Amino acid sequence: MDGASMMAGMGWSGILLMLLLWVGAIALTLWGISSLFPAGRVDVEADALEILRKRYARGEISRQEFLQASETLRPDALEHTRHAHEHPGGRGR
Repeated sequence: MDGASMMAGMGWSGILLMLLLWVGAIALTLWGISSLFPAGRVDVEADALEILRKRYARGEISRQEFLQASETLRPDALEHTRHAHEHPGGRGR
């Protein structure tokens, strides 16, 4: 049997299936390798609470908006914020 007759026996659907199998195997291998080295990825997303604190410090949001958003992001953040405003170095009431 020569190469042409073997390909004709598989048909186009068989060739396409074989190609999809190889592409899937390569993609799975690359995904596995990339998950082994998570330190190579740069985490550019900042902490939401930190962004909120910066916006409050710049005066972009009111104290009420800050407290409400803090409570939404982290329930214990409200208590932390109240204590921060009570000490002498705080921003005041």
